[in-house]
Amino acid sequence: MIGHLRERILHVKLYGPIDQAITVKLHQSFKNKQLYDIQLIAVSINSHGGSLIQAKNICTALKYFSQKTSAPVYTFAEDMVLNSANLILSSGNKVFAGKYSLLGDFGYSYQGFGYKGLLENYNVKAEFVHSGEQKVKLNPFQDLKQEDAQWMKNYLLEREYDLKSSVIQTRAQKFHDLKLSNEQVNKELLDKGMIEAEQAKQIGLIDGIKTFEELAHEQYHGVKILDAIPTGSFTNNLLKSNTLISNSLSFIQ
Repeated sequence: MIGHLRERILHVKLYGPIDQAITVKLHQSFKNKQLYDIQLIAVSINSHGGSLIQAKNICTALKYFSQKTSAPVYTFAEDMVLNSANLILSSGNKVFAGKYSLLGDFGYSYQGFGYKGLLENYNVKAEFVHSGEQKVKLNPFQDLKQEDAQWMKNYLLEREYDLKSSVIQTRAQKFHDLKLSNEQVNKELLDKGMIEAEQAKQIGLIDGIKTFEELAHEQYHGVKILDAIPTGSFTNNLLKSNTLISNSLSFIQ
């Protein structure tokens, strides 16, 4: 009887950009949770993406805590799960999305702003003192150099390839069960851009169309839910940052 009283669903909410701050929050949220009998680790995701490195760190943390608690990880896409956030979504033992979720968009983009004309209008000159010929890249106070643009494009393509390869690895069994060829996966998922939940189910990115609340009621009725991460600041970030565009990067020299 006492054992049943300790049963919990650990509900993790990853809202907003995938960055170091949300990874730290995730690690902090796992502290002292082993005092409970965790039945399920549920991860709700609502993100336009972000850092691929941090997405991998989050996947590692979820896998570690799953092993420590012997609880499966189920992931749930909410409004949108784009670029790097797809890796977290696909890492679940079971993967779900809402009926109107937007998923996919495995590419990355860089948006920069040039201030050269603005400085010239105000007769202001920017000076840089640096060591190393390649130290200053994507200088907003100069015209974009072709070599810098090519460097950035190569960097983004490398990240895109890494993300796609990682998602293929995590969903390989599902793709195999659906008898999908590499050509089909590339055409209908990886190179498709944003897709809806029904398309994602047909191509094997998700296992079903269901919200966290629906699954908890159907399969874990009566088990108390333990919210792992407060949603305050992340909800605010979500309203500001979740737009239907690919992830943008910023560099500090």
